[in-house]
This record gives sequence, C-alpha cells and structure tokens, in this order.
Amino acid sequence: MSWQRLALCLLSCACVQSAAARHHVEQHGPQAPATERPQDEQAQCYQRFAVEDCLRDVRTRAREARDRLRAQELELRAVERRQKAAKRLRSIEAKPDATPADQEETGATQMASADPPRAQRQHAAQQGRSRAAPARASSAARADRAAKARARHAEALAAAESRRARVEKSQADAAAQGHKPPAPLPEPASSL
Repeated sequence: MSWQRLALCLLSCACVQSAAARHHVEQHGPQAPATERPQDEQAQCYQRFAVEDCLRDVRTRAREARDRLRAQELELRAVERRQKAAKRLRSIEAKPDATPADQEETGATQMASADPPRAQRQHAAQQGRSRAAPARASSAARADRAAKARARHAEALAAAESRRARVEKSQADAAAQGHKPPAPLPEPASSL
C-alpha cells in the first residue's frame, strides 16, 4: 500500500511540471520558435556567398529543434497517460470494500455460472447446429459449382471434337475434289 502512495506522490509532482509545460505549449504553440526562426535565417543565407552550406545548417538546426519539441510532446503525453492511470487507480482504491452479503451473492453467481442450466446447454447446442448449417450449405454450393464446371468442360471437349471432325471432313472433301492440301509451315531457321 505504501508503494502506491509513493507512486501517487511522484505522479502529483509530475502533474505540476506537465501543467506548466502544457501552459507554455498552449501559449506559444508547439512549433512556433522552430518554424519562425529558420525562415529568417534562410533569408539571411541568400545574402551570403555560400548559400547552400548556410541553408543546410539552418535546416539541420530546425530539424533538431523539431525533434526536441517532438520529444517534449511525447514526454507530456506519457505524463498525461500516467496521470490518467493514477487517477483510475485512486478511483478503484476509493471504492468501498464489498460487504459480506455482497460476497455471498457473488459466490452464488459464480457457482451458478460453473454449472450452466439446461436452457444454456440447449442454446449452446443450437448455436453449434446453426454454425454447422452454413458449412453444409457452403459445401453443397461448392459441389454444385464443381458439377457445373465439369459439365462446361465436357461441353467444351464435345465442341472441340465436333470441330476437329468437321475440319477433317472438309479436308477429305477437298482432297476428293482434287484440291491440293495447304502447304505445311516452313521449318524454323537454325540459329548459330
């Protein structure tokens, strides 16, 4: 219990520091000095001979300032989270302890939940059946799709066979009428 009080004291000190820092950020803005100064310095850089080196230095300093501000923001947020946690802990500790009658009721509730009544078992069984029904429906749908795919494949094979027979018949008719068959494709040239 004493370590909790120590934690609360430390958090209250951090609260005072974070409140001051938050007040400063609210008044001046989180990035006000980091954004105004580089523009002035960049304007001065254009009047110098080595403009690029000067601009690089200004950008580096501005980036470092932004990084410091970001670190401060993160620290403030961490302090606020700790404050909220401490406040929640205090509210939990402030709750009065449960009376013996309350403890007996919670014990009875826990015993009732350990042995579920018949209605709950029936409900669980019904849910199990309702979960199995979509699985059966999806397997039936898959079987239906597979049957349709097999039928389409068989139709495609039959169409290909009839086309092959038709081409062979037309080639045989052309040969019977004295037409020469078409010349075969030339051999591919060998590459060296």
